Amino acid sequence: MDMIWTRGKGIGRLLLALALLVGLISQPVRPALAATASAATCAAPTGVTTGGYPQAVLADNPLGYWRLDETCGGTVYDSSGNGLSGQINGGVTTGQSGAPVGDGDPAMGFDGSTGSISLGDPAALQPAQVSVEAWINTTVAGGIIVRKRLFGYALALNGSGQPTFTITDAHTAVYDATGSTAVTDGRWHHLVGT
Repeated sequence: MDMIWTRGKGIGRLLLALALLVGLISQPVRPALAATASAATCAAPTGVTTGGYPQAVLADNPLGYWRLDETCGGTVYDSSGNGLSGQINGGVTTGQSGAPVGDGDPAMGFDGSTGSISLGDPAALQPAQVSVEAWINTTVAGGIIVRKRLFGYALALNGSGQPTFTITDAHTAVYDATGSTAVTDGRWHHLVGT
């Protein structure tokens, strides 16, 4: 799994938009709520809501935009039009309440243990400049929200619940930024790492 969204415990939605913009949403979930559904019975979402947040993200021409509004397990579809769909793994619960971005779409919850979404390692998600955007709602400190490994980047929460953004370049130089405030208060927070 080269691209992983959240190993931290969460109920919520990942909106991931990668390009000069990457977006994501997650929030804590109890493992007992984890459910799986057959990918064979799950259709791709019908499209992006017009206006508001989804259109603002798409106006930035992201490399990828994963709304996590699928209603059953299996595939997570890329709404950017670039075809970078992902695979749901482990304890992921669909149909959770989403972030307050005005679209009313459902979200996904992650069990904090096995729940993740993998995109493989597409070269398109390794731009020279990157921003990662995330909406999160959690009460649990520590854990990865988005990671692109091998000379990549990561948006995470440290053990104190503060957001961190790390970039590792091809020479293994590491660049880190850490937010000053913990975001593990059970409220929605918008995070951006650039």
